[in-house]
Amino acid sequence: MKSPRNKMDFMRGEWYTYTISMFGIVTTSLRKEQDMKTFDADYTLLEDMYEDGYFPDFLVDKVKALVQDVIHFLETGERDLEKIQEKFDAMTLAINDLEEEFEENDSEIETAARDSIGETVDYILKWFDIDIDVEDAIAEREW
Repeated sequence: MKSPRNKMDFMRGEWYTYTISMFGIVTTSLRKEQDMKTFDADYTLLEDMYEDGYFPDFLVDKVKALVQDVIHFLETGERDLEKIQEKFDAMTLAINDLEEEFEENDSEIETAARDSIGETVDYILKWFDIDIDVEDAIAEREW
């Protein structure tokens, strides 16, 4: 089963997003350039996890990639809170799935990781002015 594909085109200062679903259905949405915001390039995602030798960098990189996927989604200018929550839920569930791999590498997603992920998500929510509480954003967590 194919997942939806997105394509963005820029025309006359406006971004048009085309989504092609697994059933071939095309939906189009318009986002004006001023509605789109780029994430803070100076912010270090998951900084505390990277600084703590307890967490293997290659696993923190996997968590970071999941977080970046949410950031890229928000950079499109998406404002639908339900869609945004679904994206955070998918990210959190994917992080849950990494728990075994952390354990296999003598680590675990525990208090310090939870705090670092929570701080990062909180910063993202504030940066994009998303009215979702951080605890709700990562409510699917098992860590």
